[in-house]
Amino acid sequence: MNFFRSAAPACLIFLLVSFAGGEPESASGKGAAVPHAAGGLVIPGSPYRYVVLNPGVDVRMPTIVLRIKRGDGRIDRWWRLRGRYFLTADSEGRAVGLSANERTLVLQRFSSAYPPRRTGFAVLNTAIHLSHPLRPGEDRPEHAVRRIEVPGSFGLRAVSDDGTMAVLDRYPPGAPRPVAAARELDLARGKLLPRAEPFLAFVRKIHGPGIRSKVVGHSIAGRPIELFQIGNPKWGGELLVFGCVHGDECAASGIEPISTALTAGCPDPRSDIYFVPNLDPDGEHAGSRLNARGVDLNRNFGSEWQPIGSRWRPEFAGPRPFSEPESRLASRIVKQVRPATTIWFHQFRGERPFVRAWGRSIEGARRFARLARMSFRAMRWPAGTAPNWQNHNFDGAAFVVELPQGKTDSRMRERLGTALVRMGRWVRED
Repeated sequence: MNFFRSAAPACLIFLLVSFAGGEPESASGKGAAVPHAAGGLVIPGSPYRYVVLNPGVDVRMPTIVLRIKRGDGRIDRWWRLRGRYFLTADSEGRAVGLSANERTLVLQRFSSAYPPRRTGFAVLNTAIHLSHPLRPGEDRPEHAVRRIEVPGSFGLRAVSDDGTMAVLDRYPPGAPRPVAAARELDLARGKLLPRAEPFLAFVRKIHGPGIRSKVVGHSIAGRPIELFQIGNPKWGGELLVFGCVHGDECAASGIEPISTALTAGCPDPRSDIYFVPNLDPDGEHAGSRLNARGVDLNRNFGSEWQPIGSRWRPEFAGPRPFSEPESRLASRIVKQVRPATTIWFHQFRGERPFVRAWGRSIEGARRFARLARMSFRAMRWPAGTAPNWQNHNFDGAAFVVELPQGKTDSRMRERLGTALVRMGRWVRED
């Protein structure tokens, strides 16, 4: 009996591989089809690959999900699901569905009808799993998998960094392409959220160059966090600027990406700049680099995250990546704007400002350093920082500008505002 229990997973996986390879149900000729990811799912920097195996024919066999170590190819853990599920892919063929903290994996259910009246998803808690091979007495943990059904035809587009929400594309019957990011799905409650105004809709309410703003989120204590758009939103190649990430380093929150010398103090019609003055209003109110839960927001991003320190200690990284609403909001802003370049302002104890960057962001950082008349330093990003996360997950540059402690004077504000306008023009895509 023990032999059969330990050998069953390997035999089942072998049979699934043998059956796999048949084409999934196609919606060809009837409209757009939800894209499938055949090569598995990998998050940059993760030591694991997630692979889904299911029969390519309509037989009563389960779907198997494997977590495989990329170094030696061994199965680290696995899950067994009743029914046929698959990994969805984005427009570039990359698999989606895994949260940045790797605690939640979302699969989509196959449907033999088109368009399906209801779309099914399986939500896996990756902390609850089966070992490989099975240990004596171990059985499938039922509570590792939750199933969700929603009315309509949808495809999974993305999962939030903390694994609590999913963004869905809607597939209207006969349409040549889906409606991107049409709805949000609460994975905990299994409910579609009410339709809301698109995140950046405020930018397009007024045509031409100008200044537009919107409260896009709130801190833990309920303080508003604003996003400004300055310039002309018709351009591609946006510049995104975060003026304050640590509450005691907010000198740049008063900078305006406007130039008296270049545009007579008016919004630049030749660039498109997004500006978040203050991501940590609670920290600024308390005079602390930490947020209201004692977390360093710039150690809370989901790339090379490490459990640094303890609560209220400097550089405390939080209990897990993206545990804080402020870092999740920054992630959402980056994903919605998709900037060509992102600049994160900080302050340090030195006397002379400088720009620092690493890897492919060095070119853009050197450019800004020349525009702002600052020195440049090639420095690797610390673990769990925002530029680290962006450089591992997105195209474009993301780097840091370090200002001296204290407030900036009017000449420095004008100098930085002009440099930001020039940088916005440089990254612009006509």
